[in-house]
Amino acid sequence: MVVACRTVPEEVQESVVELDPGFIHRQPPQLPEYELPIPFVRAVDFRRLRIGMTTAEVRAVFPDPREINVSPRGVTIWEYGFAQLQFRDDKLADWFDYR
Repeated sequence: MVVACRTVPEEVQESVVELDPGFIHRQPPQLPEYELPIPFVRAVDFRRLRIGMTTAEVRAVFPDPREINVSPRGVTIWEYGFAQLQFRDDKLADWFDYR
């Protein structure tokens, strides 16, 4: 019985995905394990988020963001360094927890 073993890797097909030009994509900053992000938000706060909440309702759950940006498509983005909240028409549309 002859068994063949390939030692040269096969070529991998690469694919390019077009991003929506109106969406700003940034990599979250890498924080050391021991360093708590500022402002610090407890995990329980994420469970209180609901799509459609107003910015005032979200501010009652979260502290002020480190940075607020507006995308070319009018999406307001609250940056926390470890999380991102996105608003459309003053309503929470989506969020990302980078932890």
